[in-house]
Amino acid sequence: MKNLHERIRQITENNCNISAVKLDLNKIISWSEIEEYFISEYSDAIYLDSQEKEVSKTNQYSIIGFNTIETVYTKYNEDCSYISCREDEKKTSEQIDDALEYISDSIKIIKQQFSADLSGSLPFYSGFIGMISYDYQCHLPKNKISLPNVKNRIGLPVLMFRFCLNSIIRDHKDNCIYLTGFNCSALSEKLISGLKDFIQKKKTKNITQKKTKELSAKSTFKSDVTYEQYIADLNEVHNAIFKGDVYQINYTARFSTDYLKSPIDLFKKLKKINPSPFASFFKCDNFHVVSSSPELFIKVQDKTIQTRPIKGTIKKTDDEKLNEKLVNKLKNSKKDRSELLMIVDLERNDFGKICKAGSVKVTSLFEIEEYPTLYHLVSNIEGKLDDFVTVADVLKATFPGGSITGAPKLSAINHIRKLEHSPRELYTGSIGYIDISENMQFNIAIRTVVVSDSKAYISAGGGIVWDSDPDSEYSESLLKARVFKDVLCS
Repeated sequence: MKNLHERIRQITENNCNISAVKLDLNKIISWSEIEEYFISEYSDAIYLDSQEKEVSKTNQYSIIGFNTIETVYTKYNEDCSYISCREDEKKTSEQIDDALEYISDSIKIIKQQFSADLSGSLPFYSGFIGMISYDYQCHLPKNKISLPNVKNRIGLPVLMFRFCLNSIIRDHKDNCIYLTGFNCSALSEKLISGLKDFIQKKKTKNITQKKTKELSAKSTFKSDVTYEQYIADLNEVHNAIFKGDVYQINYTARFSTDYLKSPIDLFKKLKKINPSPFASFFKCDNFHVVSSSPELFIKVQDKTIQTRPIKGTIKKTDDEKLNEKLVNKLKNSKKDRSELLMIVDLERNDFGKICKAGSVKVTSLFEIEEYPTLYHLVSNIEGKLDDFVTVADVLKATFPGGSITGAPKLSAINHIRKLEHSPRELYTGSIGYIDISENMQFNIAIRTVVVSDSKAYISAGGGIVWDSDPDSEYSESLLKARVFKDVLCS
């Protein structure tokens, strides 16, 4: 199998210029139609969506990666990883030792081989887009723990990234659309022509989604844990805290339901009722991922790394005066503040392993963020990466995010394995990109649905500390899951 940079040269016919082209599409086609075009016409497209209501807060760009030339993946319960691609009209695969090291090394070689000015404001030109499942932390030598031995797995890979030659980016703030990556000048004409044809077909043939079977009235939203078991498990968490094993554990439950409708329709519904700054949609051979995540795991931009842990959730109402009281209650909650402070300290420690001495700063500590149905308590931590730190170093030092494990992290992870009744798989893992500039951005994969074999799966939970009330925690987990229950079972 050829090396990645060799295949880039072959596919682009050695015309390997990397650039960004502004596309004047606003008069031709809407952004929602561009989404539909790529989701329906490009089976390899991965969509990282930031919705306009959240622009001013955390993320102003939506990214659609396409023109995949290879996929890197790690299977469950295997020590090695794989690369798959098409060469000479045949699908081939090759075994590699470490997926993250391979990605990191490939990025460095591409930077050396193909010169380009990537210093502009756009977040992504070309590179790897994909997911890291929560279970991938078992593959990290620092953790020295085995994969959970459970039967009720959905069957996702523990890591999967596609190398996308190109992307379409929407800058929501300036309402501009760009084509980025390799050979954009030649590709832009083909792309615009394809978009025009797509719109014309919609007008003349009245393109509709294939009809799908409706859920029966008896379809239910099932949890993998009963109320009684939930309370018993939280008592175990309290015992672990009392003994000094942990200060906090993030405990979660999995919910599932029959789902025979289109995952694309699910994505569209969630965009309307739960717009989020770190949403995503993509499809693989045997599953779809629909994420509506509000939480940033890490962002690296020009060697500055950032994270925004969320701890503390309260329901939003239609009464503005009541909402003011709820916000004050959340902001002054001793339990939520202590919970968030523990995670801030954990994340600062993780950043300290890869950042320049003295550069790690907490730039905001207890900030309220507003979403359509909820309020969250968040903090922001930043640092400056050491010069020698690689993409792989960053992910290995920080994954999984502390906000969804607890503290101390390794002890919390071990207790989670004993307590939870289903493997997390993608839930509380991460979805995002690694650009050829070595910039990257990943969400925490919460508020995330996996659709597989006519079933839909989501998980929800929260951080448990000494003064957590089990009934309140149970109610909070149901609140987080309720928006998905309403969409999936309606």
